[in-house]
Formats: sequence, structure tokens, C-alpha cells
Amino acid sequence: MRIDLIGRRVSRLISPLMILILFALPTLATHHDERDGMTTEVAAGLVVKRFMVFLPAKDLALSKRFYLAMGAELVDDGGDYAEFKWADDRFILRSETQNDWAENFGVHVIVEDAAAFARRAQELVASGNFPEVRVEGPRDEPWKYRVTYVWDPSGVGLRFSQSLK
Repeated sequence: MRIDLIGRRVSRLISPLMILILFALPTLATHHDERDGMTTEVAAGLVVKRFMVFLPAKDLALSKRFYLAMGAELVDDGGDYAEFKWADDRFILRSETQNDWAENFGVHVIVEDAAAFARRAQELVASGNFPEVRVEGPRDEPWKYRVTYVWDPSGVGLRFSQSLK
């Protein structure tokens, strides 16, 4: 009889604890960022599988040729958009754009050799096929990156950055 009484008391304590474990805790996940040592809680299910950005293209056909010439792989050509891939990352060129927005947009691209991207962009400029493209660098920046700055045919700023760390 005494064992039965203890069992009922334990089950009264364990049942709410089990409910908490089964239902409440899985809704929160803990994430520890090694770079800054911070721990944050995020709701379960907020797992990013891919992050893509839309880049404005004033002249979609010209921008497609430019990104192909810069080594990006065309993944999908949808008429008024084009999806490209660089390494494991993707971006989408869109033909719907506002000029001032395009010229205030920038992308940071981590590369092995910033000078190689400078040479390639300079070749494209010299070809005369991309009159709107501009190139600066490469130059070593105080934040320990060698950076080549390229503005695509729409004025979108591309920062090809090579870590010097």
C-alpha cells in the first residue's frame, strides 16, 4: 500500500514535468554563436535552408551576360528574372527596378582571390561590352580584407573580399 502511495505521488510530479518537456521545451531551441559567444533562443522551425537576395537589373539581358562573364552559373531563366549561383549561394536578377534603388544596393562576396575578380572585371570593361561597369581595387582594407569593388551594369555594388586573416 505504501509503495502504491509513493508511486501516485511520483506520477503526479512527473506528469506535469513530462508535459513541459514534451510540449513546451521543443518550441524553443538554443543557438550558440561561436564567433561572439552569445546564446540566443529562437522559436522551433525557424531553420533557414537557403538565403537568396534579389538584385535589380535595369537591363536584364545585359546583367545576365555580365554575371555569366564574372563566373556565376545561370540556374533558372524565367523571362523577367534570372536565378544565378555562385558557390552554394544564389541570387535572383529582377527586371523590375527603380534606378535609385539599384545604385544604393550592395552585395559582399567572399572570394579566394580579390585580384582575380579585379582582373576579370577590368577585362569586361576593356571589352566595351559593359560600359556602365566600374572597378576599383583591389586594395587592403583596415578590416583585414583585400577588396575589389565592382559596380554591375545596373549600378549594384559588388564587394569581392578576400580574407587576410
